[in-house]
Amino acid sequence: MKKGTAVVASATITMLVAGCHVDQWVQPRINSEAASDFYGDMQGSRPDVAGTVSFNGYVAPDERTTGKAGKDFTPNIPAASVKAFGGATSMLKRGQERYNIYCQPCHGVAGDGNGFVALRGMGYWQKLPANLLDKKYGPYKAGQFYDVIANGKGAMYSYSSRIPDVDDRWAVVAYIGALRAAAKLPMPSNLNDSMHGDAPEKHDAGHSASGNESGHASEGEHN
Repeated sequence: MKKGTAVVASATITMLVAGCHVDQWVQPRINSEAASDFYGDMQGSRPDVAGTVSFNGYVAPDERTTGKAGKDFTPNIPAASVKAFGGATSMLKRGQERYNIYCQPCHGVAGDGNGFVALRGMGYWQKLPANLLDKKYGPYKAGQFYDVIANGKGAMYSYSSRIPDVDDRWAVVAYIGALRAAAKLPMPSNLNDSMHGDAPEKHDAGHSASGNESGHASEGEHN
């Protein structure tokens, strides 16, 4: 009986194996970022097809969404972003909140680059986080800080997915300026000017710490 069962089981397994084709799971493929001679430029990763539109909708590039006016970084925080929070005070509070969540672990509470990540040996294998209080950032325009947040720089990756609300990114830029001011350092070019003279408007009290519940426009939601 046992011998017969073994024969049946063996025959079943043989039939199953014979019915499978190796080429169904071992197929030619191109790994992410790998080279490929299939394309003339030898790049396996392909650019978006011309005219491709984000599934979130088309976003017209402007200084609020890119940090640039044409090819140059904008020197000021867009007035529309300040007004979206009802004024500079609310914007700075939001910026402090976002900074403490996403930036403080590396750049530190004071912005001096001594966050927990740096203190745990990050510098042993790569560059230390930027010291945002360094005088070299004095000439930085507001749009340059925004660009780093949105697109990353050096060892820092993009935070666009973590801070999808473009106004929140500007709020972080404003808070960086406040940290520099607290350290009696010059704020980024014209950053101080951009935080004044904006009449407060009604602010959405539902702006929560989770991100896009405020009614602020994210990259895929700007008109």
